[in-house]
Amino acid sequence: MSTSIPPFLVGTAISVYQNSGGTDTNWSEFELKRTGNGKPTIKGGVTCGKGANFWELYEEDIERAASLKLNSFRLSIEWNRIEPKRGKVDEAGIARYHQIFDCLHRCYLLILKQHVPSSLLVCKPPGRPTKVVYNKLAACAIQA
Repeated sequence: MSTSIPPFLVGTAISVYQNSGGTDTNWSEFELKRTGNGKPTIKGGVTCGKGANFWELYEEDIERAASLKLNSFRLSIEWNRIEPKRGKVDEAGIARYHQIFDCLHRCYLLILKQHVPSSLLVCKPPGRPTKVVYNKLAACAIQA
């Protein structure tokens, strides 16, 4: 794969949470909340569930993007797949992200950006991610 950036990027973007679900994030908490008048925050109380199940079907999705001649792919990192419980790193979650990035590399897709949803483990009360989240992500990247 060339290390130079193509002159014009045409790609796709996903949110791992919206495409694969998850728990203990600011989004999963929002889905379960009620408004002041007792109604669900999302009409009908719908939740993400597994979404399009990118977590398990990533190869098919990435290969489809490559077949469309896209040259970039933006995805997010779901922190709770890396650290499901405070201080407990899930090696299988890290391995899966390696598999996803390897697949992107094999398909010659440039990874544009990673967004980290706010983990409730490190962002209580829920809100914007703090330096703690980014420091933990950097530490994981260094270990990898």
